[in-house]
Amino acid sequence: MEGKMPSSLARTSSLEAFPLLKEDAPPHPVSINRRLCLLAIATGLLIAAVYHGPGFVHDTSLAASDKLESSSPSQLTVEVSNEYGIQDNFTYPFLMGREDPTEAILIEPHRDTALTVRHSCSACSHVWKFPTLRMELSGGTVVTRVNTTGTHDLILCEAHNGVSTRTRKFVVYVKYVRRELRGLTSADREEFMVAASTLWKVSTVDGRSERYGFGDKYFDIYYFAILHNDLAGNGACDFLHGTEGYAFLNAHSALNLMFERSIQAVNPRFALPYWDYVFDSETYSLPHGADNSYMNIWNSDVFTSSLYGSTDSVTGVIQDGAWAGVDVPILTQELVDNAGITGHFRKHGFGSCHGQVADVCNTKTAQELFQCNASTLHQANAFGRLRSPWNMNSGKELIRSQQLCGSPNDNQFPDCTSLTDQYVTYDSFGDYTIALQLSPHGSIHLFTGGAFGDCSDSVPALSDVFGNEDFFSQFNAKLADLTKDLWMEGLKKCPRQGSCEGKEQSECSCSCPSVDITALKHQSLFELKNTSVWKFVEPYLSTDSTSEYIDEITHLVVLSVLDTVCNTEVLLGDMYTSNSPLDVLFFSTHSNVERMFHQKMLSGTMSNLRWPSTTPVSCPGGKAKWRNLWFDYEFDDKSIDSSLLTNDQFLSMLNPLSPHHAHQMNYIFDTIDWPYCGLENNSSLPTLYIWDLE
Repeated sequence: MEGKMPSSLARTSSLEAFPLLKEDAPPHPVSINRRLCLLAIATGLLIAAVYHGPGFVHDTSLAASDKLESSSPSQLTVEVSNEYGIQDNFTYPFLMGREDPTEAILIEPHRDTALTVRHSCSACSHVWKFPTLRMELSGGTVVTRVNTTGTHDLILCEAHNGVSTRTRKFVVYVKYVRRELRGLTSADREEFMVAASTLWKVSTVDGRSERYGFGDKYFDIYYFAILHNDLAGNGACDFLHGTEGYAFLNAHSALNLMFERSIQAVNPRFALPYWDYVFDSETYSLPHGADNSYMNIWNSDVFTSSLYGSTDSVTGVIQDGAWAGVDVPILTQELVDNAGITGHFRKHGFGSCHGQVADVCNTKTAQELFQCNASTLHQANAFGRLRSPWNMNSGKELIRSQQLCGSPNDNQFPDCTSLTDQYVTYDSFGDYTIALQLSPHGSIHLFTGGAFGDCSDSVPALSDVFGNEDFFSQFNAKLADLTKDLWMEGLKKCPRQGSCEGKEQSECSCSCPSVDITALKHQSLFELKNTSVWKFVEPYLSTDSTSEYIDEITHLVVLSVLDTVCNTEVLLGDMYTSNSPLDVLFFSTHSNVERMFHQKMLSGTMSNLRWPSTTPVSCPGGKAKWRNLWFDYEFDDKSIDSSLLTNDQFLSMLNPLSPHHAHQMNYIFDTIDWPYCGLENNSSLPTLYIWDLE
């Protein structure tokens, strides 16, 4: 229904919500048996790994006598092409995994697509019949456009001099293809930027109005920012990230699907492009160990007016392009209403047990969420801005700071090492998704967000106080993390939401109630090291290169650390906080993260896809039966209620080896290779995928 949140009250059965899955069925097999397949290629043999994937039903409507061997020259085959060239190299099991991969083709929706009969004779005529689309075309090459995603039949008939010679039935998958930002045609890039930036300019309510006519699946950017800020920025627990943030992949993929569908409501031609930021690391960064080795990444064409905008190196404000001067708004009820947030969540935070089963949210959890205002309020900072409560930035501009408290923000950026380590190390979903949050992903948020404020003046001066470069570098690198984590732990307090609205930046600040620097000056080193704040901070600073220094740490250094983490203003760029969806970088970043997951699954190296068990006190968002009631999306099977999908059910749909993905998800990635990292030649990642789905 237009303008309404998906209701958890309409249907209560998860089996009804997701008829393709059964709760008593075993998890979908993801351990893939391998065998060798010899393929004759030119003068030699190519040996490739053959995978046995999940069961897939082949079309058997043609009589056995009508089916020809795929190697036979008499078999009809089809070439598919559009403005991106021939579309026949998608390494997904529903295409390449068939006994004969030529019986399935993929067409992108809302694009003119040429279908050509391969190896046709000059005297032959052809008729293309799409029964479910009620469409019939004639010719050796035909151009068609299909505007609805899903699965269709194609019957191709060939006649020679009027006599029927060959007939073949094909399965046609109509799916979007997510491509790298810079892989789009120039025309598509320009049109995509216009369509995507609309979400920052046209509210949900206006977009659904008769004036724009975007429909009820259109959501503006403030819907996504409020949602993510609530789930990751409340004082009770982070529903999306952390040591039990098993919903990290699920929730961000759901956000991306809704964002993508909103763009398609504006212009239906576009999938959400991914940002292959590892490429930027390998292309633009200087050799490891060089001064400011990562800072040259800001010269990437991603940060230009034609893509996501260049950034002022001093202020961090986006200078040009479709997102120039984007603001971070004051959180008001009007903003919430215009974003299309209705029903229970109109005046309650998304960090809530509302609509969840007792096994996910017990009474104690619900009380904790209530006491921390996670379930009662939409989150904002003390100045009323749609920012994390611990981020005391009062400014209205969205910030991408290139600084890290007075130093170049040059500590880390995902590279080939972090990508391959993530790929090789983990074979169970629980371990994989927790690690996926870190170097292959999290450092992007820090790099494009940065940290600034009073710390830009005070922190560099600590280098002389510490007298140890390794310790100083580690402290500077972790200070932004500590700004959030001390607040989440309750060790640091910030003024209540909106209480500083209208005041100057210097008039409001956060502090640690248990740390009185004046009093601590007169206490012993032993007493300083036994404060709750130091005990919390020390593990962040301890590394192989700093452990000896910490063993011999002085009173002055501990006091300086406590004073800085508790009393120094550390303002954070918006990509590094819970309101990060306000920066368009967020969505293409997470599209690339999902692409990493596809690579892992399609490689056959994920041996355990079971949803991890959690403790009763775990944040409820990471539990297997948690349902994202905000997830308002229409799958190819329109009977599936997205808001009632549990975490484990939705994970099965995200798994590209699963038939649920083939039948319900309307997109694939153009490639899952990172050739500049050598992954396409990795011994555990074959260069050619062949799945036997029987």
